[in-house]
Amino acid sequence: MRLVLDASVAIKFYIAHRAAALPPEAIDLAHRLVHRLHDCVYLALAIRSGCGLLTADEVLARKINLHGITPAPVLLSQARA
Repeated sequence: MRLVLDASVAIKFYIAHRAAALPPEAIDLAHRLVHRLHDCVYLALAIRSGCGLLTADEVLARKINLHGITPAPVLLSQARA
């Protein structure tokens, strides 16, 4: 599984693909999850590209799992183990 590792990867992907539908997806995710928009931009990129999301944000990971959003996030603390 590919992972969106950090902001620079996400930003480069967005710039390279100029995904017009991405901002509304991120805004929708932010509303659904009641979470920060900048985190939801990375999540939207992961969903759109079919990549997993590697995150240290346990709250975001829990919200993603509770809402059944796929792909499921990978917590950084678990990835190191």
